[in-house]
Amino acid sequence: MEQVLNLCLSHHDQLRVNAVQILYSMIISEYQLTGHFSEIESELISKLDKLFMSETKGDGISRAFFINHLRSMFDSSPVDEELRARISEFLDSVDLFLELLLSLRELPEGDEYQDDRVIATLRLLNFIRKIGRDEIYIKYVHQLVNVSQG
Repeated sequence: MEQVLNLCLSHHDQLRVNAVQILYSMIISEYQLTGHFSEIESELISKLDKLFMSETKGDGISRAFFINHLRSMFDSSPVDEELRARISEFLDSVDLFLELLLSLRELPEGDEYQDDRVIATLRLLNFIRKIGRDEIYIKYVHQLVNVSQG
């Protein structure tokens, strides 16, 4: 999954298109096999967090392309309406998550930005709590403690 997401965030247009098509197929396959795509959903959130924050991959342009292209694929394909609605909700959530990650990542280092960093981290924590990602929540709580002690 991480390699596919890494390619989804590439700056090479055709590579991104192909990678998003692979992710689309993975979601469809899991949904057809299990009636949901929660495993991919969970892994996608974790891997995007890692790619955007640990490896500093992705930017606003690749985020927009990734979300818009995947949404377009589901909107224009003959998929189950329940899946289409769930995907739309999920992509809205992923888009907000990536926006919050990028806003935190793009803050400059330094004491003068500490308050901004705390506020951005709290916004991210609130979102992560709402989506129920405890392992990521704990990671950012530790980061917030380190920022406020720093």
